[in-house]
Amino acid sequence: RMNGIVQNVLGLARRERSQTESVELVAFTRAFVNDYAESHPLETDVLRAVHEGTRVVALVDPQHLHQVLTVLVHNALSYGRSPGEPAQVTVAVHRDVTQSLPMIEVVDRGPGIPPKVVEQIFTAFFSTSEHGTGLGLYIARQLCEANQCQLGYEPVPGGGSCFRILLPTPQVLAEGLQPA
Repeated sequence: RMNGIVQNVLGLARRERSQTESVELVAFTRAFVNDYAESHPLETDVLRAVHEGTRVVALVDPQHLHQVLTVLVHNALSYGRSPGEPAQVTVAVHRDVTQSLPMIEVVDRGPGIPPKVVEQIFTAFFSTSEHGTGLGLYIARQLCEANQCQLGYEPVPGGGSCFRILLPTPQVLAEGLQPA
């Protein structure tokens, strides 16, 4: 995995093209959540995958998407918890209601991100942790852009954070459109 991360960072520096393919997101996110839970002890934390029940297909580099989800889930499990409570993280697959584009959301029920911090979260080397590099969300956004995806943040009413990935479909890319 570390080699893959280094290669992706080098690819960004060299502006290599992503290796996109048609990915069925419901199966992909289920497998991702299972793999993540097996390789990272969750103890009392909860990580689950949810979906609408329909097939949702997007054109994306699966290695890049895996890396983006790893960053988002790791951050949600680390920072998206209320004090003294286990983290509650959901990886949800939907279709965007306005554009009918595939969407993956990583949602936690923690304290959320203060508005002044939100302005900087995708900036390289910005971190609120003394142990962080400030590269996770920056690289995640760069990988999304390399795949013509959009990565954004929305606060969750009542507390929590939602990181939303809007992905293109093969039809959208064939028509030369980009997610708005």
